Amino acid sequence: MSLTSLKLRTKIGLIVALMSLPIVILGWLYVSKSEEGVARARKEASGVTYSVAVWETIRGLANSALDDTATPATVLSTVPDLVSLGHEHDTAFGTEDAARAFNDALASYDWPRSHVPFDARLPQSVNFGLNLMAAVSNGAGIAVDTEVDHNYLGQALMSRIPRVLWYRVAITGKIREMSRAASVSVADLGLLKSQIALFQEASGGALDVLQVAKSHSADGRVEALSGQISAFAEAVPNFVREAETVTLAFEKAATPGNVDISGFMEATKAQAKASQALWHGGAETLTAMLGDYVASLRSALFTTFGVVLAAVIIALAASIFFSLQITRGVGRMIGYMQRITKGDYEFEVDGTDRKDEIGTIAGAVSVFRENGRQVAELTANYKGQADAIRLSQSVLELALDGTITDANDIFCRIFGYTIDEIRGKPAAMFADAAARESAEYKLMWEGLQRGEHVVGQYKRIGKGGREVWLEVSFNPIKGLDGKPFKIVQIATDITARRLQAADFEGQIAAISKAQGISEFSLDGKVLDANENFLNTLGYTLAEIKGQHHSIFVDPTYRTSVDYRMFWEKLGRGEYDTNQYKRIGKGGREVWIQASYNPILDMNGKPFKVVEYATDVTEQVRSAEALQAAVRESKEVIEAARGNDLTRRVPLDGKTGEIANLCEGINTLLDTMSTVVADMMEAATTISNAVAEISSGTTDLSQRTEQQASNLEETAASMEEMAATVKQNADNAQQANQLAASARGTATDGGEVVGKAVDAMSRIETSSQKISDIISVIDEIAFQTNLLALNAAVEAARAGDAGKGFAVVASEVRSLAQRSSGAAKDIKALIVESGAQVKDGVKLVNDAGTALTEIVGSIKKVADIVSDIAAASREQSAGVEEINKAVTQMDEMTQQNSALVEENASATRMLQEQAEAMHGRMSAFRLAEAVRAARTAIGDRLEARSVTKTPSRPAQPKKVAVAGGRNAQRLQSELHAAFESDADWKEF
Repeated sequence: MSLTSLKLRTKIGLIVALMSLPIVILGWLYVSKSEEGVARARKEASGVTYSVAVWETIRGLANSALDDTATPATVLSTVPDLVSLGHEHDTAFGTEDAARAFNDALASYDWPRSHVPFDARLPQSVNFGLNLMAAVSNGAGIAVDTEVDHNYLGQALMSRIPRVLWYRVAITGKIREMSRAASVSVADLGLLKSQIALFQEASGGALDVLQVAKSHSADGRVEALSGQISAFAEAVPNFVREAETVTLAFEKAATPGNVDISGFMEATKAQAKASQALWHGGAETLTAMLGDYVASLRSALFTTFGVVLAAVIIALAASIFFSLQITRGVGRMIGYMQRITKGDYEFEVDGTDRKDEIGTIAGAVSVFRENGRQVAELTANYKGQADAIRLSQSVLELALDGTITDANDIFCRIFGYTIDEIRGKPAAMFADAAARESAEYKLMWEGLQRGEHVVGQYKRIGKGGREVWLEVSFNPIKGLDGKPFKIVQIATDITARRLQAADFEGQIAAISKAQGISEFSLDGKVLDANENFLNTLGYTLAEIKGQHHSIFVDPTYRTSVDYRMFWEKLGRGEYDTNQYKRIGKGGREVWIQASYNPILDMNGKPFKVVEYATDVTEQVRSAEALQAAVRESKEVIEAARGNDLTRRVPLDGKTGEIANLCEGINTLLDTMSTVVADMMEAATTISNAVAEISSGTTDLSQRTEQQASNLEETAASMEEMAATVKQNADNAQQANQLAASARGTATDGGEVVGKAVDAMSRIETSSQKISDIISVIDEIAFQTNLLALNAAVEAARAGDAGKGFAVVASEVRSLAQRSSGAAKDIKALIVESGAQVKDGVKLVNDAGTALTEIVGSIKKVADIVSDIAAASREQSAGVEEINKAVTQMDEMTQQNSALVEENASATRMLQEQAEAMHGRMSAFRLAEAVRAARTAIGDRLEARSVTKTPSRPAQPKKVAVAGGRNAQRLQSELHAAFESDADWKEF
């Protein structure tokens, strides 16, 4: 799945996730760093506590030795328990050996119950104590902490002031020893003088470090030690003066015992008291500073955690908010975040002054960038402070022939030896074979033996063949005769510095390969430039060296106040970093991401400016192209929001992701235009179809209404027919009764033959009546036949629904034909009977014979009349059933008509909605091709709207009439309607 297939909210969610991840990582790193700082500060505080105990112990040794009767228990208010402190801290600090040596020395004095003699063991015991203090300081990191606020104070307390104590004890012990000796040698006097000089140097160094600590103390707590520092500073020259006075007295006195050292001893006690007050006050201040430092680190830890948590919450909230809209600054914000994740903080975030969502994102990115840069600067500051305090010194004392006479603990630690392993051996043991045999090495020692001072950096070999680099100062110590009698080597381990220098040189070389570097004087003139810088701007070094930086900037900017303030800012030592437009050779515009870095001299004043630059011309042009594409996209989207779908984003000159984004917007608009056109066409098609359905439904409704009307008339006719048929049935019943009566009369005719002549007239009358009845029956048969024909026609028109009715009509027609045949037979008999009656007079004699025939004929007539009566009853029942069926058909037709009306109403509503949808879609402006299609659809819609409704089909001719018409009129209409039917002509 490609990135372009993801939704924007997903992309923004990924971006915010990337924004949140560095915040969490940096916060976690900072929290871890803060936790380490808290642990380190607590370790330092424990080291201070341990060091205070060691210092008190050393003070107890020295004060007990100065007082010929006092014991450490009487000198000290509280005797420190070094054994318990050692069990608690020696393993953590790595001070087991130093603590063991010092505790053994104390045990040799029956500490603290016995008096400590001021003999040769005392300096060594004090040295063991100072070594333990130095080891505690190193193990706890007191003097090498990266916090400037208490670093210098810790260095003064743990290194400088103890060194002053050491030299004071050594000087005091030497003077006491010399005052008790029978004579004083020149070597002793020289050693005493060198110790006094070292004391002065150590005291001055301690005061210098304390002054630096005061200047770096932000809260002024070190300043509060000014009284103790002043007292210490005043005690130092007094002690030195008294020591020098005693030394001069020893030189002049024939007997050392006659020299008065009481003034010196008073100065010693005063200096010890000042040192004690300063050291204890400093220790209390250092402990308080470390406690506050721990509290500040914990506060910063919780603050950082809250900031990180708040930043993550803000980022998550922003992902939900940003995913709801399309913003043109998303790509730019992604670029900023990518640069931040790569550790690049030297840029300005655009859009922070905006009030929309991008402004919020830009603000968050700016804060995130600033936090990241502050973390990076803080890390760099810590590293710089760590580098600044990695200095260490070592001291080695040599005879003129190069034999080692003494070395301090720092030297031994550097080379991995103990003092016993190297004392009495030549210094050449630390040089490799090639250096020992070199002419330079021999010349150096010849110069040292002549008293020449030598300074340099040398490679030496430590224990186990380990290579060590030293910054060395060889100092020949001269006697009273001006000739050197020993050499003191003061050295600093620069092995790490040499490796670091090599690393820095490699890094600078790597930066020079990757970036453009140029150097300028403070007035802006080009001093130097590397190949990358020259290639970026198209110049050679000869063309720009000595030229002013203004040749690289636009003429308008060159004369501006901002440009002048830019160089004034650099001249003040403030660096500047940003994205700059520069003018290359030939007027070519070049964009660089650069930082201008003032380089400070030893006094902290700038003396030149170094520029580190990266060519970002392509990135700037890409950003401008992205901005243009976003602007064009916004215009097209705004037009689409205004229902104008004809606009498209131009693709000329666009490539890559920008082209894909613009093409995606165009494709979206094309799809939307097609969808709108398709909806318009669909709406028109639906409207047309609904109009046709509506027209057909209207026609169906009209035909249904007409059919209902016809059926209603048919039902009325059937009611009249039912009444007529019932009347015929009644008449047939009467005829049946008459026939029965006639049969009875014929049966009795044999008895009343004699009365036949008299009854002839009555017979003629009865025959006439029978003739009339037969005429009525004939008329009923004819009308029934017509009714059956009409029912058959209506059944044929009704289709499948009238099939059952057609069968009934067929049966009725058959019955009518039979009735008609019977009526003809009866009529023929009546005519014959009438003829016989007319001839009755003539045939009266034949009455007997004819009577039999008459009786048979009358029986036949009675049977026929009986059949007619039965058929009439059946006909009446059938007509009743037909009447019921027609009535039910009328009700169903009325219901169908109502349903058709509802269908027509729903169809008209659907047509109105389709036309409304078409009207809403017509609000969009479409492209030419889609607009042409829409126009064609609109033409079809308009043509259909003006088309007339098709004419209704011709109504069928009514063959049934409404109620109120009599049977005679119905008969005439049916006769006229079916005159041409051959099947009915016989009626």
